[in-house]
Amino acid sequence: MRKRVNGKKFKVLLIDDEPLSLFMARNALEKVGCNVTTVRDGAQATDQVQKQKYDLVILDWKMPVRDGKETMQAFHYIWRHLKRVKTRLPLILYTGIEPNKFDLPHSPYIELYDYWYKMEGRKINKRIEGVLHRLQRRNECLSLTRV
Repeated sequence: MRKRVNGKKFKVLLIDDEPLSLFMARNALEKVGCNVTTVRDGAQATDQVQKQKYDLVILDWKMPVRDGKETMQAFHYIWRHLKRVKTRLPLILYTGIEPNKFDLPHSPYIELYDYWYKMEGRKINKRIEGVLHRLQRRNECLSLTRV
């Protein structure tokens, strides 16, 4: 099944320092028709979101250079100051850390769509379509409010 936004593929930024995790997630996203850009750390990710508009960002929590928390804080700052941004940044955490083991920073500019635990590899494939469906509905609602 291919999901598209206004006739285009979903643009996804995938951030992870582990090559195997990048490969698995990218593969699963491309199978459902996403256009995926990958980066290896949070510093590269913040550069990317300033250059390009993404429909979804998938973020690992534990990385060198800039970890997930620092990257979310940078996204908060970027979203707050970018004049072209009218909606919150859709974000999925994709990590090997159990959800009760860390605290997420709060941001009114970031919308946490899902949490993917790397140890549940096969479940992620099923969850992708649910997330993309939610994004599709969100984008349709946003386009109706702009008319």
